[in-house]
Amino acid sequence: MMLKGTTSSCIPQKTTRAVSGLNGAGHKVQRLASIRPQAATQETIDVSPTSNPAPTKVTLSTTENCEVGISLFPNFGYNAGGGGGSGTVTDLGNGYLKVVFDAETLNIPDLDWRTGNIFKVPLPPPVNIAIKPQRLEGTIKKETGEVAFDFDCEFLPSLQLPTMGPVYSAPPLVINTLLTSESTKGKFREGTGSRLNNGAVKLVGTSNVPKTGDILVDTFLMLPTDALAIMDATMKFE
Repeated sequence: MMLKGTTSSCIPQKTTRAVSGLNGAGHKVQRLASIRPQAATQETIDVSPTSNPAPTKVTLSTTENCEVGISLFPNFGYNAGGGGGSGTVTDLGNGYLKVVFDAETLNIPDLDWRTGNIFKVPLPPPVNIAIKPQRLEGTIKKETGEVAFDFDCEFLPSLQLPTMGPVYSAPPLVINTLLTSESTKGKFREGTGSRLNNGAVKLVGTSNVPKTGDILVDTFLMLPTDALAIMDATMKFE
């Protein structure tokens, strides 16, 4: 289904849900980062390979061109190739598609020395951050390819040795944010995405990360602070 973009549509300004640290019995969600509309362009948006019937399924595949930024550190290069999952698509009848991914099929590779780097230098081998997705769902505007997905997950930092396994595990960071194809801006970090076009999309989200109560993690990451996620991906509809 080839859909033409317009120059007048944009996603209304909204607030992301912040990153929460899980400490003890619960966590606190904060709302900080704001979404700024991205100027629309005249382009062809490939939302679905067929226009009739409307798509009912979607497959998400993350690429090697993702990034993660936190605090004052430079962005980490993040090869998330091989990640992704499947979901359902519902035409809401108002120009939007509702997309809900199955959390059981979502797979995001660990951020470690194999997948992460700073200035092309791999992360130190003991550092490992497992990413456990819990929810990814939202809408796609058919006319322009604008995407807005709520993303909930847990980041599980640990130090692992090849022959011993985990030697240290920190409390999980509970992530609740909005991934958008538009622009996002937090207190320190910001980013700009790219709308869905011929199956390709770049989603960005900023969040505030509060202290976790773990001295090592709080000190190393300089918490509380901002975090930035850049998800480069493709979506195949059927």
